Amino acid sequence: MTMTAPDDLTTGPRMTPPPPPGDPEETPSSSQFDLGRECVGVSAVKVNLYRDFFEILNGGASSAVSAALTNPFDVLKIRMQVQGELQPRGRYRELYDPSRPLRALRALTAADGARALGAGLGAAVAYNFLMNGVRLGLYSTLERRGLIQHADGRVSVAASAVVSSLGGVVGAVLANPFFLVKCQLMTRSKMGSAAAGRTVVGFQHPHRNTAEAFRALYSSTGVRGLYQVGQKGPFEG
Repeated sequence: MTMTAPDDLTTGPRMTPPPPPGDPEETPSSSQFDLGRECVGVSAVKVNLYRDFFEILNGGASSAVSAALTNPFDVLKIRMQVQGELQPRGRYRELYDPSRPLRALRALTAADGARALGAGLGAAVAYNFLMNGVRLGLYSTLERRGLIQHADGRVSVAASAVVSSLGGVVGAVLANPFFLVKCQLMTRSKMGSAAAGRTVVGFQHPHRNTAEAFRALYSSTGVRGLYQVGQKGPFEG
C-alpha cells in the first residue's frame, strides 16, 4: 500500500489573514480623491498668489532702490525745470545752469544745504515702487499665466500692448499722488519765489515732509487734490 506524503505547508500557497476586528480593509472612495484634488488646487492657487506678489515686490523694490540712489539728481532736475516759473525769460536770475549740472549741484547745496539732496525722498521711493511695481509685476503675472500668448506659444503683440497700457494706467493712478508731493517737496527752497522778491526756484509750498503734504492737500481739496493738474501746472496747488 503506497502512502503519499502530506503537502509541505511551508511551500504551499499562503492565505492572507483576514483583517482584525475593528480595522476593516477599505479602499479610498471617490470623495477622498476629490478632496485630495481640491487640496492640491488650493495649494497651487496659493503658490501662484505668492508668486504674483513677489513679482510686484521685486519690480517695485528695484525701482525704489534706483530712485533712492538718483534722488539728488531728480531734485536738481525739478529745480531746473521750475526755476523762473511764470516769469518771462531774462527777468529772473538763473540759479541752476542746465549746461553745467555739477556747478548747479554745488549751487543747490550752497543755498539749501546737503539735506536738500534728499528732498522728497520718501515720496519718490513710494512713487517708483507703486508705478513700476504694478506695471512690471502685472505684465509678468499675465505673461506667466499665458494671457498674452497665442495658442502656439507666440507672444501676441496686441495683447502685450493692452496689458502694458493697463499696467501703466493702474500704476499711474496709484502713484500719482506721490509724484505730486515729490515735486512740491523738491521745489521747496530757502531761495524763495518771486512773490518774496527772491531768486525764483518755483512756486513754494509750506510742506516739510510727505505726511504733512498729504494732510495739507487732503484737508484743502480732498481726494481730488491728490490728482490735481490745474491751469498753472502740476507743480502748483
